[in-house]
Amino acid sequence: MTELTAEQICEMSMHLMADSVHEIWATWMGSVLGRSPKNKDGTFTIPKELASKWEMQMGTEYADLPEEEQGKDIEVVKIILERQEGIAHLVSTKTMEAESLKVEEE
Repeated sequence: MTELTAEQICEMSMHLMADSVHEIWATWMGSVLGRSPKNKDGTFTIPKELASKWEMQMGTEYADLPEEEQGKDIEVVKIILERQEGIAHLVSTKTMEAESLKVEEE
């Protein structure tokens, strides 16, 4: 096995993080659409109380959000950090494998 290049690590990291972002977005959209009635024409109508709540949250700094809402953001960050830990483990494993091969060659 060969050692991963910085470019390969960056590329893998981007794809794993993009996968996380997509997962988060898909979960969010499922939540939004699951709470919104579907119209006959296939569109959805977001209930006024949810739209008002989300508009307020969009204009609020994280530090000013209620603790419950901050907790939801932290859960999203945990997903991203888990993916980063996976990347770090993969890089570490590949680096150790490459170093092991170098020692065997000597």
